[in-house]
Formats: sequence, structure tokens, C-alpha cells
Amino acid sequence: MNYTSIGVLRPCLLPAGVEGAALANLQSPSTATGRAVLKILLVVAELEREQTSERTSQKAAWRASKGLKNGGQILGYDVDPDNPGIPTVNDQERDLVLLIYKTYLETDSYKRTAETLNQRGYRTKSYVSRRGSARGGQLFKDTTICRTLANPFYIGKVRHHDQLFDGQHESIVPLELWEQVRRVIGNKGGTRNRQQNLHVFRLQGLVRCGECGSYMSPYYGYGRGRIPYFYYQCTKRQHQGSCSMANVPARPLEDVIARRLNQLSREDCTVERLVKEAMAGTAELTANLEQRRRDLQTQRTLVQAKIDALVESIADRRTALKSVGKRIVELEEQKEQLDDEVLDLDMEIEATKRKAVSAGALSASLTTFGDLYQEAVPGEQRELIQLRVNQLVWTPDEIRLSLLDGEEAAVTAVQREATVGSPYGIRTRVTGVRGRRPRP
Repeated sequence: MNYTSIGVLRPCLLPAGVEGAALANLQSPSTATGRAVLKILLVVAELEREQTSERTSQKAAWRASKGLKNGGQILGYDVDPDNPGIPTVNDQERDLVLLIYKTYLETDSYKRTAETLNQRGYRTKSYVSRRGSARGGQLFKDTTICRTLANPFYIGKVRHHDQLFDGQHESIVPLELWEQVRRVIGNKGGTRNRQQNLHVFRLQGLVRCGECGSYMSPYYGYGRGRIPYFYYQCTKRQHQGSCSMANVPARPLEDVIARRLNQLSREDCTVERLVKEAMAGTAELTANLEQRRRDLQTQRTLVQAKIDALVESIADRRTALKSVGKRIVELEEQKEQLDDEVLDLDMEIEATKRKAVSAGALSASLTTFGDLYQEAVPGEQRELIQLRVNQLVWTPDEIRLSLLDGEEAAVTAVQREATVGSPYGIRTRVTGVRGRRPRP
């Protein structure tokens, strides 16, 4: 076990009365002198770790300045084992890359380009990782097309952060074709945002698709006379085209939710029952979340120990930086992902514990909604809805609505039905479901 691992584990062991003892020297961490020595060693270990990270970053910048590729697989190229920095062109994938560029010029759409490629049977680059795992071979998405069209590697350049360098590899896309695609993309920039500014999406970030569970993001389209129409579109359908959920007109849906919130503000008995039902299972849910958090912390400790072991082996000159540099980067990314998951769980645990709210507090919060909403401008109306609504799940037959009180505690409306006019002119049931708003 290295010194950094000791620094991570020691605060967890001390509350349980567990104290360490040094076997390799005479200083024990149970004494003041031993603790001082331990802190000095921890600082040195952290310095070595940061220096290793700096050297890795500097090496990547140097490789890019020499026109060499820094890791990763790129469609159209194969890694040369004898010279990994200069990949060789894959003739079959070269044709696919050119097809992507030409198809985009014909369709003028990332999504339609991806759909065209998928319909013809094309898939993303397939390869086997150094650990023997099969990767790639997936359906094309609009984001995949966007990255391919924006990658200057195809015109013989190597990008490092915001800098471009002349690469030593062979280019695939002719410069004229590249510039033509960039002009088409540049001419579209900013139009969508200017049109969307004409309408404030009051339910942005709250609507989920009832068919696939994905979020429904704000979007717009044109009707006759180039009149823009604003709606919410399933992101899975938008990016992959694999969801059949129809677009939902924005304004009618927003008005339905506003009327339902106004109705709830006048039903005291409903609010009291909603709070009681929301409290059911809170203790069990909290216990499960806390157990999950402990498991993630254990995984993070193991990942950190692996990082420290690699850094220590480099510091002791037992291992070359080149052989373990990429592994350290992978472990750092894994640790950051675990940190994000722990942070999400902390927020969820905090929100769950705050569910113990009184019906009076929630009733007072909702009672003021109707008056405030009527006098607010669209941007303020969106903020009011964001303070009351946790999330809503849309289907053509019903809208399942989850509420938040003033303290952001989730409340569940179970089997509470009210008939309102839907955006499609049909009768829709509005109910509530337990849920939480994800961290932005």
C-alpha cells in the first residue's frame, strides 16, 4: 500500500478506533512526529502524481506538434503497430468517410445522413481493444456524423485543444469537399437559436417520453408561410430515429400543466393526501441510496489505489511512463465518473430526506401559484413551473406529473385524475408519478 492510499483510508478508519503502524521505519502515525512525517510523504506523493499528469499532457502536446496522433480509433484509419502515431488508411472505410461527406451535402442534415447510412447497412468503426474487448459496430447517430464532419484529421491535420498542426498521415477528404461541407454547416449556425428565442419553453428539462423514457427537448419547425411552430421532440427519435413518439406542441402542453398546477393550489385535501403518499417508502429509499453511495466510495478507493500504485512504480523507475500513461488517464476518467455518480447520489439522498414536509407548507406554496403565474412574463412563468414541477412523462393518453414543494421535496400524486384538454384535442388524464429532477 502506498502513501496516497493511506491518506485516503486513514480518515475512514480513525472514527472506528483503527490506528496504523509503520513497519518499514520507526515512526508510527499514532504519534505527532509520525503524523507529521506521514503528511510530508503524502505531499510528496501528490507532487509526483501531478508531475506525472503534467508530463503526460506535455507529451501529448509535443506529439501533436510533430503531426502524430494521440491515441483513439478514427473511422477511415487503422493503427499501425510499428508506428502508432501515423495511422494507415483503411480503403473500405475511406469510401465510407467520403460517402458521409457527400450524403450530408445532399441531405443537409446530420440526422438524415445517419438514417441513410444505417438503412444501407453501414455501421461505426469496429475494432478490438488492447484488452481484447470488441468495440464499435453500432448504428450511426447524428452526433457521430457531426464529429466526423468536424474532424480535421481527415484533411491531414492533427488537433490538440484549440491548435491545428500538419499531420504526417495521409488525408482522406479533399480540401474542396471539406470546405464545401464547412460552408453548409456555417450557413446554418445561429438560425435555430434565433427562432427558438421567439418562444420561451416553460417545460424545458422536465418532459420525458412515455415510450422510451428519454427527455423531450425543445425544437421547432416551419409551416406554411414560413411560420415557426414550437414543440417538444423525443431526443432518442431526434438523434437515432428509433422512437415512434410524435412531437408535442409546446404551448398547449405548457398551458395544460399551468392549469393543473392552478387547480392543485385550490385543493387542500388533495395536497394533504399527496404529501402522505409521498412519504411512503422514504426511509427504505434513503437506506438503498446510502448503501449505493458506500459501494461507489469503495470502488473509488480501489481505483485511486491503482492510480497511486502506477504513479509510485513510475517514481521508483520500475515502470516506464509510456507503458502506463494511457492506463493512468483511463483510471482518472473512471474516478471522475465515480465522483459524478456519488455527487448525484448525494443530491438524491438530500432531496429524499427533505420529503418530510407538512401539507400546510406545500399547500401554501401551491396556493400562490395561480396569482403569480397570471402576472408573470414568460421567462418568470418558466421559473415558477420549474419550482413546482419535478418532471412529467408524456404519452398521448395521459400526462404523469411529479411535483416539488418549496423545499424541493418530491411529492407523488397517485390515482388523482382530472380531465383537461390535450394538445391533440383529446381527453387526457393528468396524474403524478414519483421521480427526481436530474442534476443539470
